[in-house]
Amino acid sequence: RTNPGIASTIIDELISGPREDSGLSRVLPEDIKPGDIKVAMNGNETRVIVDIPEKLDGNKMGSAGSLMTLYAIVNSLTDPANTSNIKEVQFLINGEITKTFGNLEFSEPFIRNPAIIDE
Repeated sequence: RTNPGIASTIIDELISGPREDSGLSRVLPEDIKPGDIKVAMNGNETRVIVDIPEKLDGNKMGSAGSLMTLYAIVNSLTDPANTSNIKEVQFLINGEITKTFGNLEFSEPFIRNPAIIDE
């Protein structure tokens, strides 16, 4: 749970999407493929840097779609059942800090938000 590679594995699982018989919905569009989203850890490994491609366009996803996609990533990476050290997620788009993603503020790191998880 502290291995830096776990963040990449979590992202790959989100890209793969749910099993067909699960009744769950994809949180990332099908045109996002393994390797499209890059993951790196900061020096003290409490922040993960997630670099998403420009084709994951928040403007096309709408407010709810953008929010659900980003927090699926954030909540998966910061879930204590998955990782014990990641506390926040900083997003980049094509390697650059960007102020917005759709209509969401995007320049500051995101922290876990369990309120939007449907258990």
